[in-house]
Amino acid sequence: MIKKLILGAFALSFSAGLFAQDELLSLVNDKDQKKEKDFVIATFKTTRLVNFHTIETQSRRTLDFRISHRFGDLAANNVNDLGYNAFGLDAQASIKLSLEYCFDGRFQVGIGRCNDQKMVDAFAKYRLLRQTTGKGSPISVTLFAGAYRTFIRTGGDGYYAKDLNRLSYCDQILIARKFNRRFSLQFGAAYVHYNIVTNPGDKNDSYFATGLFRFKLSNRVAVTGEYAMPLNAYYDKVTPGAPVYYPSMSFGFDVETGGHVFQIAVCNSFGLDEPEYFAHTDKLWGMQQVRLGFNISRVFDL
Repeated sequence: MIKKLILGAFALSFSAGLFAQDELLSLVNDKDQKKEKDFVIATFKTTRLVNFHTIETQSRRTLDFRISHRFGDLAANNVNDLGYNAFGLDAQASIKLSLEYCFDGRFQVGIGRCNDQKMVDAFAKYRLLRQTTGKGSPISVTLFAGAYRTFIRTGGDGYYAKDLNRLSYCDQILIARKFNRRFSLQFGAAYVHYNIVTNPGDKNDSYFATGLFRFKLSNRVAVTGEYAMPLNAYYDKVTPGAPVYYPSMSFGFDVETGGHVFQIAVCNSFGLDEPEYFAHTDKLWGMQQVRLGFNISRVFDL
């Protein structure tokens, strides 16, 4: 009887040991699987690079207050105007204030007001895919949709006779990958629609291929660049005096200063909304026609 009890206790303890071992192995495997699904963070530091949107959205339940500012041309007419115009500080500037809120870390909405074209905008942004460190997605994909309304006054020409004529739209798909802790790259496609156009030969719809990069120089400083290549001849090339538009291109620096990110850049775009900097950049990249600008982003947890 005693032998049976001893053998039963031994068998019970042995099986319990095997069960505990299986549980430990299961925890290790779960940990490994969880590690495989860890998401890559900070592909870009903020939701904008300079003008263009990045694949990033804010963290869950956070509000981002942004100030964007672009000075005038560095030299309006010639190099001698650099000092005279204080490197564009004396010229007309564009400024935009915006509020952007993220609900769950993936879905973000925002509103803004820019003095250029007296434009009000609203947008929605959704992170469809997120890059992972192990097995999973090798890229991040974000969808963007924005609507814009100008409040600019016109004369009696009836250009904005219908309120719908004041509206424009932009849709984008953004695809990015963080290759290492220093270098990130993004490509995208953008579609801009104007309900009304200025010249007879202008097209209501325009398409662009976009490219962005970010390279970290240190833990707090990064160099950035962005470019939008037009894919169709959307502006009037026939009518005399019709404006000519060029690709939007910017280069800048990100500087992290604790509670906010300060971005300083040089760009050839004056407008700060997608329909303006994608479709209406009327300056060539050159010392006389580029302008200094900066963005300040301050995030609040709600």
